[in-house]
Amino acid sequence: MPYESFKKETKRVLLVVLFALLTIESIHAQDYFFAPNLASNPCSTTPDSDVRVNAVHTGNWRSCVTNANGDLSADTTFPGQNRFEIRANSTSTSLSIDKLIFNNQSGVAQNISVSAVDSQNSPLPQNESFSVGLGVQSIELSNVYTGFKTLTIQITSGNLTTFFFRGFSTVPQYTLTFDSDGGSSVSSITQGLGSEITAPANPSKTGYSFVGWSPVIPAIMPANNQTHTAQWMVNAYTLSFDSAGGSAVADITQDFGTNITEPTAPTRIGYTFEGWNPPVPATMPLNGSAHTAQWTVNAYTMSFDSAGGSTVADITQDFGTNITEPTAPTRIGYTFEGWNPPVPATMPLNGSAHTAQWTVNAYTMSFDSAGGSTV
Repeated sequence: MPYESFKKETKRVLLVVLFALLTIESIHAQDYFFAPNLASNPCSTTPDSDVRVNAVHTGNWRSCVTNANGDLSADTTFPGQNRFEIRANSTSTSLSIDKLIFNNQSGVAQNISVSAVDSQNSPLPQNESFSVGLGVQSIELSNVYTGFKTLTIQITSGNLTTFFFRGFSTVPQYTLTFDSDGGSSVSSITQGLGSEITAPANPSKTGYSFVGWSPVIPAIMPANNQTHTAQWMVNAYTLSFDSAGGSAVADITQDFGTNITEPTAPTRIGYTFEGWNPPVPATMPLNGSAHTAQWTVNAYTMSFDSAGGSTVADITQDFGTNITEPTAPTRIGYTFEGWNPPVPATMPLNGSAHTAQWTVNAYTMSFDSAGGSTV
């Protein structure tokens, strides 16, 4: 029905004419549709295209795309309605809005409320009400309605005889980029001006602890692109040393990746130090490491001086092993009394030397005088 004809037929009914310009973030022609549906095409001219491509509603409501940017411009009539909705279709991303502009030619102020629900049909925390005076009124919303699936504009002062809706344009988009400074990659965030920002998950970096971003990520999208650089604190780790019976070796605690000076070798009686297992690294590794001393037991010799008796072979054995005392030497005219010093039960450090101890034997000469005087 032409607008002028409709106006004549509704002389006795309060006529409210609102021109609403809604600024929308990330809106494309196929991302939204309008409710309620109309019984006729409200465009005053033949539409360039049908913006309901891939939309999920039915009916023959159509809009007019009037410029190359895809901004919507339509004179849309809702007889007897006091409620207007913008809905994202099932395949689109969620929408955002931050401003309404009304041209109120009704002759009286109109009370407006705005509310929204998310994709789960749960109310968003933002909601507000305001009064629209006569003429052109620009309403900067108290909140940016970010991530809505359905936005409701409610005329609370009474039913509208006629509702005019005209024009969509885009909220400026800005991007936060993240330089992880050697850490894991972090995806950039592109959102509309004033929309709430959810900080990304913290990056990770081997050997470092993440301490934040510089500059700090803002709570809402600012009016410019920004780069945020990860701030890191290097971790300190410890090398521990088990000397396995040798002298104590102190732990080494240093920052990750710094050069390591190998500690002085431990000592152990009767053993030779052969190194650490695993080898001490050149730089501090991730999470540090534990090292155990490796030893080779020393062999020592016991020597025996028979002091004129029969030869006794030396004994060469590992330090600390059990010693079997050699067979005693013999010496004509002497009785073996043992070794000096005594042979130890185990091989001592550096071995030892032992000398045979003898007692000379006493013998008797007898004389037979063969009938002569006794001798």
